[in-house]
Amino acid sequence: MTGGAAMHDPLALALAIDESLGTFQSTRVEVETDGLWTRGMTVADLRGVRHSPWPVGWEPEENARVALDVDVAGFLSRFSQRLSSLVEAPA
Repeated sequence: MTGGAAMHDPLALALAIDESLGTFQSTRVEVETDGLWTRGMTVADLRGVRHSPWPVGWEPEENARVALDVDVAGFLSRFSQRLSSLVEAPA
C-alpha cells in the first residue's frame, strides 16, 4: 500500500460497533501452528473445505464471522468525523 495508512484496529472496532459497514460470512477460522497449511497464519475456510467427504483436518463448526467487504468511504467518513469531534469538543 502506498500513499496511505492501514487502520486495521479502528476498522475492526467500527465493524464491531456498526455491522452495516461490512459484508460478513460465518465460517471456520484456525491459526495454523503445525506447518500443515501455512505455519503461523490465520486461515479461514471460505470455500467450505471442512465439509468435504475427505479428511482435511478442519472442525466442521463455524467459529467466526469474517468481513468480506467493507464500505471504505463510509468508514473513513465516520472515522474522520469522530476525530474532528474530539478536537472540537469544549474543554
